[in-house]
Amino acid sequence: MSSYDKNSISERRKALIEFSNIHLKHTQFFLAERMFAILKEEGHKGNILDVEHEISKFADHIVIILESSSAFAELGAFAHTSLRKKLIVINDKQYESENSFINLGPIKAIEECSGRHNIIHYKMNIDGIKRLDAIGDVFAPLYDLLKEPIKSRASAVNLESCDPSKNFDKNSAMFVHDLI
Repeated sequence: MSSYDKNSISERRKALIEFSNIHLKHTQFFLAERMFAILKEEGHKGNILDVEHEISKFADHIVIILESSSAFAELGAFAHTSLRKKLIVINDKQYESENSFINLGPIKAIEECSGRHNIIHYKMNIDGIKRLDAIGDVFAPLYDLLKEPIKSRASAVNLESCDPSKNFDKNSAMFVHDLI
């Protein structure tokens, strides 16, 4: 994916990906920006909210670092009842006790569904998008959340159900991935 520029993601996100590559080898972070770049190249004209929702069906977890206006909008979109159990939110410690819509709305809804451990706070620097800040403070709690692979019930899969033209879900995506 030559159009994807690794430098377009924040230093915080890069640090989380590097941490997971070393300490959470069973995980794979997927950046939606890669998909959006491909869709843009292909002339996609639809909205990306629906694309994000489709991508979320394949994810075991959705990690959102509240570092930009776009991230806050994503939190609102992903805080839907059907996705709350998957959400892990990383937020600035200075806002932890604020009586804000973010805390009393989406974050409260996630806490009610998954508990407080899925909301991780640390002291963010203002320029942490372009310069590395103390994001390492979230590594231990993130590791605790992701250290165990998601257990799934292994069973035989009907080959017909893996046809992505008939049923595009996690199983068909993994089947296509394995073929490639």
